[in-house]
Amino acid sequence: MIEIIAMGATLDLLNTIGVDAIYAEATRLADRLRNGISAAGGELYCSTGPIVNFKFSEDARLKELEVRLKSANVAFAKRGPGIRLSPHAYTRDEDIELVLNSMKAI
Repeated sequence: MIEIIAMGATLDLLNTIGVDAIYAEATRLADRLRNGISAAGGELYCSTGPIVNFKFSEDARLKELEVRLKSANVAFAKRGPGIRLSPHAYTRDEDIELVLNSMKAI
């Protein structure tokens, strides 16, 4: 029963905030990632929206980033030749900075 009540509260919150606002915030965060990845020499596979998929030309650099992201408890997925990050509206700017700083450290 508690799950049904929680689901109703979640849907109420989503309706209050609005799906468009959630999408806009997730896309804003993804754009910050894209800019940082490009500046670090990454190759992007998606140019718009809240999903960011990228790789580096050096496999060792990508593997080192995976290790750093795991140790920082950053959720990511291996997709295609690279890494996929999917920020959401609850993702903070500090979370994006953590990823970008991990990238810069390599």
